[in-house]
Order: sequence, then structure tokens, then C-alpha cells
Amino acid sequence: MIITKALLADYANIAEGGKLNVLGIFQAIYSLSFPAVHPQMQLIFMWEANRSEVGRKKNIEIQLCDSDGKKLIGIGANFVIPDGREGKKISGNEIITLNNVKFDKSGEYVFNILIDDDHKGDASFELVPIKSKKA
Repeated sequence: MIITKALLADYANIAEGGKLNVLGIFQAIYSLSFPAVHPQMQLIFMWEANRSEVGRKKNIEIQLCDSDGKKLIGIGANFVIPDGREGKKISGNEIITLNNVKFDKSGEYVFNILIDDDHKGDASFELVPIKSKKA
């Protein structure tokens, strides 16, 4: 199983027929003060698997890490590779919604995607401080 694309967005859904809809892709979050709380974001990733993997259980772990490599969030799940249409690639889209994520400082952050403890993909972003305008 491989990750073919990973990104962060304000919103995403999977429509009938497996069509992925994504709104508000971003690589930066801006905040006036720290700690900052981001109300909602979605980590979206697309994956592909070989036919030989059908029926195999995979352990997926999502880790949010700061620029020092400190793990802030860890989300784990088991996933079984589904059967696909004969002669077609086995693929899918996953959406993970994160609410009220707290960031103590500005800087670089990354969502690492591990499958069976092997890093397969990531989506990075920056938390940027902004200065308020005084009247």
C-alpha cells in the first residue's frame, strides 16, 4: 500500500462513485496569538494497493509533529485492503477530520502517515504569526 497524495484542506467529502471533492487546500495557518486553536481541518490522502494485498490488514497511524519532531497527536486505525474491480488498480481516498487542534508555537508542522510503522507520506504546513494592526 502506498500513499499517492496527501494534503490539508478546510473541507472534503467523497461523493457517489468515489469522487473526491476538496475545498480550501492550504499549507499555512495564520494566528494573532499563541497558543492558537484551529477550529477544523481535514487531512486527505489517496492510496493505492497491489492485488496481492487484498484482504490484508494494515495498521495506519497518523502523527502530527512539530518542527522539533515532537508528536502532538497520534491517531491509529486498522484497515483491510478491499477487493477491487478485476484488472483495475485498488485505490481509495481517506478523510480525517480534526477539530480544535491546539498549537503552542509558530513554525513548521507535519502530518506523517505511517502504514505498518513505515512512513508512506506526509502533509506539511506552517503556523504563521500575524501582527494585529493598532488603530
